Amino acid sequence: MTNAASSDAKGRRAELLAKLYFMLCGYLVLESRFKTPVGEIDLIVRSWAPWRPPVIAFVEVKRRQNLEDAAQSILVRQRQRIAQAAEWYLQRHPPGPKYALRYDAVFVIKGLWLRHIPNAW
Repeated sequence: MTNAASSDAKGRRAELLAKLYFMLCGYLVLESRFKTPVGEIDLIVRSWAPWRPPVIAFVEVKRRQNLEDAAQSILVRQRQRIAQAAEWYLQRHPPGPKYALRYDAVFVIKGLWLRHIPNAW
């Protein structure tokens, strides 16, 4: 397996772990690896559980060796692309007035340790 293929496989595993985390925490995964002409969003999730406030979150998943590297890996340019892709999604799938929108990050550290940052930016 090449380095790029190995890195992609690790990224997919991190996204799968993030999906499982959100499902266990009372969210429905609406989209995974959502591609638009303006950018890609790793996960789009919506709360469904009665104990959760109504939220739609656009989630960036990063797998890194440590939390500091993960936090620094979401650059301003990438945030802008995610926001543009989120706008593209919302134009086609209006959520209704009861849902709050937010941008979350999920950092997967050293394989399985996961850190969810709501409202990451």
